[in-house]
Amino acid sequence: MPVFPAQVPLSLRWSFPRRGGEALKNQEMVCIITVFPAFLTVHTRALLPFLNRIPVSSSGEHAFSYHFPQVVRENMTRYGFIGTGSMGSMLVRKLTGTGTIAPADIAASSKSGISSRALAEKCGITALPSNTAVAAGAGVLFICVRPDGVRGVLEEVRGVLEPGTLIVSIAGGVTLAELEEWAGPGHRSVRVIPSIAAEQEAGISLVAWGRGVNPEDRALVLLLFNAIGTAVETGEGNLDVYVDLTSCAPAFIAVMMREFAASAVRTGAIGPDLAAYLVQKTLAGTARVLDDERTGFDAVVARVATKGGTTEEGVKVLEARLPEVFDEVLRATKEKRRVVAEQVAGKRSLQAAPFRDRRT
Repeated sequence: MPVFPAQVPLSLRWSFPRRGGEALKNQEMVCIITVFPAFLTVHTRALLPFLNRIPVSSSGEHAFSYHFPQVVRENMTRYGFIGTGSMGSMLVRKLTGTGTIAPADIAASSKSGISSRALAEKCGITALPSNTAVAAGAGVLFICVRPDGVRGVLEEVRGVLEPGTLIVSIAGGVTLAELEEWAGPGHRSVRVIPSIAAEQEAGISLVAWGRGVNPEDRALVLLLFNAIGTAVETGEGNLDVYVDLTSCAPAFIAVMMREFAASAVRTGAIGPDLAAYLVQKTLAGTARVLDDERTGFDAVVARVATKGGTTEEGVKVLEARLPEVFDEVLRATKEKRRVVAEQVAGKRSLQAAPFRDRRT
């Protein structure tokens, strides 16, 4: 049984400053801070039925395992990062900022060179002028470009890769088989799908291993990603639904909370800035409560939505409508992944077909 952080008290106290002279105008806004934990957990709990569809191992457990944070004390590996956009830059910042990788051991490149040079100034890494220069000296090569750019990058650098280079791709929609084909023989591949929550050294990084990955590769990758959150190993066949629950989830949760705050604003009792502030702080507190191993979704709902109370009425609405909403969300992400996979494999043009006016 994994050991979780010490229990966070459920009796949270909130202090709200006046912003621009605005204060809570009436008791209607109490719902934002008192019933919110129950509403949030109903939002999240609605996704759980999808886990029941994931294949289980022979032991009867879901086909993934947890690994908890450790620190890399010594590491002589040279790391290359091709692509320093939002996620690539975040990984470099966190891996160097936590002391997991020494800045001197990282070289990076980007399409224009602007973002990699800016990252070098900020973190002390080396910015190189080309992808081939980065790949030539790397023992571990991170591919942090868009899915439709992965093939081009790997075919560009395959001639300079050292034998046995470990390829780590964070691109969705690019399979391990494709990585192995495009990188060429003699290299090993891993897919890692991190989350923006790694910015706070939290959240999940999903890890799927390619053929030929050895115990040393596994240990290294898990150490890196456990240093900035929690690494969860899974088979590639399970990856898509896990991505919805982890890497995609911050956006889904943020949209739900934005609309919750907007609904309060529409009552006329509160302004948008204060509504957003209340919801964000309550979300952070609820997440801490849920991080306790003894507190699940239903336990939070039960504590806040007492039988016959006001919160219970709101929970009933969410429980009635959210299952269909999340069914549609996951259908939409599944369909988009199918389209992206076809694009990556070259089965569909990346450019939309030209518009033809059928009236002529």
